[in-house]
Amino acid sequence: MMEKLEGRKLHEGEVVQLLKSKHLQTAMKGEGDSSVDVSNYSEWNFKAARTIVAKLHSDEVITEIVMRQEAAKGSESCFNSMSKLEKLAQRPSCLASRRFIFQLFDDLLCHGLLPHDEVSKDKIVGSGSNPGLIHLFEFKWRALSYILDIMAVQAKLKDEDRTLLKERMRDPPSARANTQDNVSWQGALAKSSLEALTFLHELVFLKKYDNVMKQAMKPNSHPEILNEMETIQEAWKEVISGRENELAEEKAALQALEGAKSEDNSEVEENCPEHLLKQARKTPNSLPQNSPMYWKAVANQTVRMYCNIVVEAASSASVVATVEKGELPVGEVGKACVLVHLDTSLLGEGLGPGAQDGLRKAWRPDEAVVNKLLGSALLGLGAQADKHGKCNAPGEAVVAAVLDPLNVWQKTWLKDSCSQTVWLCFNEARVNNTASL
Repeated sequence: MMEKLEGRKLHEGEVVQLLKSKHLQTAMKGEGDSSVDVSNYSEWNFKAARTIVAKLHSDEVITEIVMRQEAAKGSESCFNSMSKLEKLAQRPSCLASRRFIFQLFDDLLCHGLLPHDEVSKDKIVGSGSNPGLIHLFEFKWRALSYILDIMAVQAKLKDEDRTLLKERMRDPPSARANTQDNVSWQGALAKSSLEALTFLHELVFLKKYDNVMKQAMKPNSHPEILNEMETIQEAWKEVISGRENELAEEKAALQALEGAKSEDNSEVEENCPEHLLKQARKTPNSLPQNSPMYWKAVANQTVRMYCNIVVEAASSASVVATVEKGELPVGEVGKACVLVHLDTSLLGEGLGPGAQDGLRKAWRPDEAVVNKLLGSALLGLGAQADKHGKCNAPGEAVVAAVLDPLNVWQKTWLKDSCSQTVWLCFNEARVNNTASL
């Protein structure tokens, strides 16, 4: 605008002098021991504003975070400061780290893990002996890639698990969603990968190890110094030990060939449903460890990880779509499979608030019901339909099991199946482990 008024190209110094000649002042005066007097317009104001516009305002993600925080907190927002925004624009090494830093600030602020009044200029900038939040969060951004690309490879975590962790934990919003709102995907991870997930979440996206890292790091420190931090290494050794045990078990199973066994490591306090749901959805690491609420959160997260309960769909097509959306991991033929189980004695079970346990009517399901429940589920898992759109056999790596204690199953269904008596046997250790869950 100044260049348009003057009719020529202006350099920074000329712009500042022209603005001063118009007796322009900034909106707010500096407070405390600020080294910059921002009451009178200066060359610093011009350069800082230009930097903020170029590096922050140009990024839609960062702009949305700043605007949302200011809409919620007004002048109390930690981003309502030109000097802090200028540091947040200048100090990060690149666009990716800058965006990650703002996203982490936003996540911690929104969930009460970082009060606005603690995000002062001194704390975000830090000093030579005490790294600020900008350097700490950039170190976390670098550590995220180092853990998944270097440490996880060295620990020999499963490649597919590591790929899944990189996808689901790529930034603070994704980490929050995939550790709190959507945890069903974690059911496909090995136990060691789940431990790695907890380690990664606590180190990068929470504050558990912040003091340890700040004591050891310096600005621009490489994440490999994590190997020198005793507390962090003790936690990571648990991941390594878990993976070594898994590899040893896999090796023993391959040697045995036959008889290999794999083990799956797999109440209301308030009357207000909203309060109960909020309490149940809390993550275990946000509660006092080993407290009753902590173990309830662990149980809730475990159930949500391995179980997905859906309402019976109205049509066969809806059942197929529901199963396809479940994204069940496809088993490797000959080694693992997906089990589709139907108990005919439960099809007449009374449901709803007035239902009584074990009270059911005698009911023989017709072909339409079976096709909708069992056939559509098998189609959703990749089975082939005949010319009439019905399923007569499950697909590869899928087993269909029908429990028929009342003998109501029509012999014309699943003609290629066989009737077998199945005994489930548990050893003492397995019974104890099951009981402890």
